[in-house]
Amino acid sequence: MSTNSLLLNLIVSLHQRGFVDDIELAGDEFFCVQQKTFVQLQDLSILERYRVHKKGRRKEDKMVFGLSAESLGVKGILIIDFNVNIALMHTR
Repeated sequence: MSTNSLLLNLIVSLHQRGFVDDIELAGDEFFCVQQKTFVQLQDLSILERYRVHKKGRRKEDKMVFGLSAESLGVKGILIIDFNVNIALMHTR
């Protein structure tokens, strides 16, 4: 099964369990797209965490988080490219 299929199935499963907001990294904060609000790290809880990894010629490595900020009514999904974000951490 391709990484895209695994990722798609994981996202569908998370949506079915109530993770409906899209969350993006925005500097040192997180941005909830649907609610158009910024969420601080201290307000977030990681409820679920997955790594979708594919070896081969086109390596892909994604981290998928099911996050919640109950006080803000946010329950959503954050997807990051594991390799890119690890490389960024080493350059700081």
